[in-house]
Amino acid sequence: MKEEKTMAYYKRAGFTIKNQQYPGCDITKCSDAPTLHVEINRGDRSRPAKKELSAKIDTGAFISVVPERVTDYLNIYPSEDEVVPVRGYDQQEPELKPIYVVGIRFLDFPYERKHQRVIVASRENMLIGRDILNTLCVVLRGKKRQFDIHDFPCNLFCDSFNPNHCVR
Repeated sequence: MKEEKTMAYYKRAGFTIKNQQYPGCDITKCSDAPTLHVEINRGDRSRPAKKELSAKIDTGAFISVVPERVTDYLNIYPSEDEVVPVRGYDQQEPELKPIYVVGIRFLDFPYERKHQRVIVASRENMLIGRDILNTLCVVLRGKKRQFDIHDFPCNLFCDSFNPNHCVR
């Protein structure tokens, strides 16, 4: 009963909770990362082009990564004076990557930023890194192949809203 009251309280306060199954996942065979559907745009309402794509949650990435084909499609160019050193999981030495500024909107969850700093790589899907994840409360439920995204403070979140399993 307390769990339902806690959930109802946050919903009334305007907070959002999203519980989602990993897409296309057979629990016994799936090793894929949790995925959201996102919309990338120029972040400028005067040029309203946009592109929808899948985005994997990547807690190991400190900055979000957009596929090169998306920036080509949207005709977005890198910042001339801003670069960031990055190293992929299989690289020894970091390389300098230019920063791109895009608009991003989650299609599965009410999250939107008009000026999100990202890097670009030659890949099929987007990676949502800690630059975005650290602004939300994300709970991965590996055994169930589910994840929860909350916009209320993480220190208030309890596993399944059970006070005996609080994550603080």
